[in-house]
Amino acid sequence: MKKLIILSFLFFQIANSFCQLKPRQKVYYTTKELMEKLNSYRSLSPDKISFTLISPKRNATDSIKQKLLSLLKREWTEIELRPRVEQIFREKFDYLYFQQILDSAITISKRLYFRRFGEIFSKSRSDTSVTLSGAYHHIYDSVYKSVYQNLAFPYKEGIKKGILEEMVPNEIVMAVAFAQIQEAIPLLKADLISTTKHYFDKNKTELALAKFGDKIYLKQIYKNHYDAIKDTINLKTESAKGNDIYNMFILNTQKSVATIADWIDTSYKIKEVSRSFHSSRPVKYIFSSYSIVYEVMKIIKNEDFYIGFNKLQGDKYLADRDFESITAEQLMYIKNWLIKNKGKYELD
Repeated sequence: MKKLIILSFLFFQIANSFCQLKPRQKVYYTTKELMEKLNSYRSLSPDKISFTLISPKRNATDSIKQKLLSLLKREWTEIELRPRVEQIFREKFDYLYFQQILDSAITISKRLYFRRFGEIFSKSRSDTSVTLSGAYHHIYDSVYKSVYQNLAFPYKEGIKKGILEEMVPNEIVMAVAFAQIQEAIPLLKADLISTTKHYFDKNKTELALAKFGDKIYLKQIYKNHYDAIKDTINLKTESAKGNDIYNMFILNTQKSVATIADWIDTSYKIKEVSRSFHSSRPVKYIFSSYSIVYEVMKIIKNEDFYIGFNKLQGDKYLADRDFESITAEQLMYIKNWLIKNKGKYELD
């Protein structure tokens, strides 16, 4: 009986520990992992880069910064370009048209060649088939090269030029900011004021410059944030600028995290958007601020925050992204805690 009581107590403690939320430990890339991802970034099946897992203190070495800067500048090596060009060439080049032209050119060349040299071969040598076979093989090679140079080669050069003019992916723009590569700042600013072609997305460029600490763009990001809050409150619906709240988490400063409290509102709910197109789940209504809970828990490390939240949570298990179980009381706790502890956040 005594053993049963002890086992029951241990089971309760273990189960309760699973329900209790704790500060999350962000797992950054190792320098080796990050370099491997960057080196294979332009392969035909690259790994996606999570720029939030890049840090100048943990993995952004000089070699990492140099590689990121090269990607930002759109610098390609021939080894990187060749497979991409060949892939697009195979997908878009009209091989049937190419083959028809090649066959016609070879047929014409064979006839001309035979008319010119066929009779000479037949009179001077007994085995003309061997000689003509070798000649035709040479014709095929030379004609193929000629047709290729005039059709396929220019097409490939056009593909190559198109690749070199592609916009830089947003994750690279943000990665240079998270790695704090100062040499990237003039490149980002130059692209913003360019009167010709832009190679970086405008919104992401402004956010990256704000992440670098540029006061002008910080001011703009905060303005967008408060405009989005105003729109959301007035319309009582998800704001068209809803992503602006996540910019505060990306900036990850005392000031940006403090502004998150202004976003939290429990006065209305929105329809839950089903993740599956064919989902037959009934429509549920959840607080518009639901996802903030998980984002806050990714960056806040203060133990007292979790102690208070766990008291509200009790013995109920809160699964990751379990939106519908978030209560108004929990949201208001986060809002009030952020206000009360402004300037004292322990951030990851």
